[in-house]
Amino acid sequence: MAGLAALEALTEKLYDFIQSMEDDGIVDHHFKDCYNLKDANGPFLFIELLTTYISDSETTLEEITTEFCLLRLEAIKGDFSILHNKLEAFLELERRIVTNDYQGC
Repeated sequence: MAGLAALEALTEKLYDFIQSMEDDGIVDHHFKDCYNLKDANGPFLFIELLTTYISDSETTLEEITTEFCLLRLEAIKGDFSILHNKLEAFLELERRIVTNDYQGC
């Protein structure tokens, strides 16, 4: 009987946890629906489903982050190219001032 009471307590705790995640906006009602699928499809279905989801999500986020970083890097290179050209023009003017090269003004 103690085992059954412990199982019921854990189950209640789990459903409270799901409700807490819903209340926080982390999951919606579909999460509970998916969890309840294990009743018809075996006790390990949800564990396997979440494990796969977490793994796939991490991989996807890494890919997106890499793509985003590459896109940002290209944008930064473009910004730097503009800055580089402007600084080179500035340096040319400064060199002319420092060397007293006023021709062509």
